Amino acid sequence: MSENRDQMSNANRFLNAFATIEKCMKTMLNSSEYVTFGKSIEYCSRSSKVIRENARMLNEYRQLRNAIVHQRDDENEAIAEPSDFATQDIERIAGLLTQPASVLGCATKPVQTVGPGDALKDAYAKMKSIGTSKMPVFEESRFVGVLTPESICNWAMSPHEAEGIVRDAMDSTSEQNRIRFLAADQPAEKALQEFDDALDSGQNLLAIIVTQDGTENSAPLGIISVRDLPKILAAVC
Repeated sequence: MSENRDQMSNANRFLNAFATIEKCMKTMLNSSEYVTFGKSIEYCSRSSKVIRENARMLNEYRQLRNAIVHQRDDENEAIAEPSDFATQDIERIAGLLTQPASVLGCATKPVQTVGPGDALKDAYAKMKSIGTSKMPVFEESRFVGVLTPESICNWAMSPHEAEGIVRDAMDSTSEQNRIRFLAADQPAEKALQEFDDALDSGQNLLAIIVTQDGTENSAPLGIISVRDLPKILAAVC
């Protein structure tokens, strides 16, 4: 019967985690050619934040792995034994690759929304009570826009006779484009990529709305804004 993790030596646990990381990087590269572990780190760092953020330690673990494999006694027992820290850390990295956090797991839940026909004063009071600067507007399960303090101010400064409703003050199409949608089962790293891509194109995302299938026509399950980024970084690095 195979040993469970608690009964395994640090060396065996370390080598198992190393092999898992090596396999994950091979899958990322999708190449039939052999690529060294060091080169795999270099190539995968371009697309994987987990690899990129842990590249220095992975290169150190590559050297430690070589020492373990090549330093064995007559009974094939490892002479070099990794420390508890190294063993737990490489298992942490392997876990990030094999069991990545999902966007839904890192999102704020439940999503607070307003309807296009809701009174503007009620919508503003709701925004203020939860301390948000953006409020998704949904009509049943369909996304129709976003409400921000700026859009409310713009409405308030315009001539109007009747008491406003949300539809009157919803942001323009260009502002609505600052909302992204992701499917619930997407890895949390994808959310970071969306924010990075927006910045690269000169935009600041207001939020990412998480739905079951990642479309605008599904009920919102969670929402990710800048305030959630530290939580996501901790989950993927």
